[in-house]
Amino acid sequence: MSLAFGILTCISSQRLFGVETIDHTFERESRNYFHPFQYWLAKSLVDIIRLILYPLLFVSMLYIEIVPRGAFGYYFSVMMLLSFVCSGIGQLTSVIFNRTEYAYLAGTIVALLSCLLSGFSPTKSELGRGDFIVTLSFSRHVQNLLFRYETSLYVQPIGTGPHIWSASVEELRFYYSFSDSENPYLCLLLIGFILRGLTFVFLYAKSEYRSQTRFRVTHIGPTMKSLICCKTCRQ
Repeated sequence: MSLAFGILTCISSQRLFGVETIDHTFERESRNYFHPFQYWLAKSLVDIIRLILYPLLFVSMLYIEIVPRGAFGYYFSVMMLLSFVCSGIGQLTSVIFNRTEYAYLAGTIVALLSCLLSGFSPTKSELGRGDFIVTLSFSRHVQNLLFRYETSLYVQPIGTGPHIWSASVEELRFYYSFSDSENPYLCLLLIGFILRGLTFVFLYAKSEYRSQTRFRVTHIGPTMKSLICCKTCRQ
């Protein structure tokens, strides 16, 4: 579920910035003193509608077919977090690559790697010192949230004794390291915000916005060289 919805979200979200950066519309607008932050913020706020609508449609169809015991709002919130992260992946790849097909391929590969390195095969314990890499997997955190929630609903104590599946569930929890001190909500939010921050950085680098701060940052090297060599920066 996380793989299918994640790939679709990565691909669909690339049109937010990808089209205007590939055809150089963004660069032309930035020459007219249109700040990249204003552009990024406006587009991101408009994209909130899609972040809510797509998970709502997906969970609505899935909920009718499966009819789980859990509340609709919980699954919807998890899918919104998944959409938040995967749309960030799509936005970042769309501004990094100058061709649409490369951006589509990169977004798909990132989503696949996230599912492959989610701590299932190989498990988190088998990765050894590289177990930290599973914290970068959105699939890991989504499956962790769903596992905890589903097991809390289906494994209810019968009378005074434990449920017949309690031991098996605990074995799975230990095997996949779901009992570790992980905070899936916080990890998903951090990944999503970091991806959006990197998207803004690449947008700012591609823009032709003129400001004193940018001039000073981009001319640090020539300025230091002129001070050392006692020569002017301009010919």
